[in-house]
Amino acid sequence: MSDWRRSVVPTLLALLALLGVFLLDWWTPLGYAVWIFYLVPLWLSAGLPSSRAIVATAAVVSAFIVLGFYLSPPGITVTYAIFNRAV
Repeated sequence: MSDWRRSVVPTLLALLALLGVFLLDWWTPLGYAVWIFYLVPLWLSAGLPSSRAIVATAAVVSAFIVLGFYLSPPGITVTYAIFNRAV
């Protein structure tokens, strides 16, 4: 496999996984442990040659977890939801 494919394919897969997990997190009521699926794009970004890509993915995942908290429909109490995401 060429160097181009070696970096582009995992990047696209990580971006698609990140978007998919964020949409799932957004549409799922508070109280469900959807955040655990954010490990998939992190795992996919670990295959990239640049360590900056891994750090950038971790930063975007962290931002999406917070954004998903505020955009998710109500479910459980806010205290339990914050504890769930902090774990």
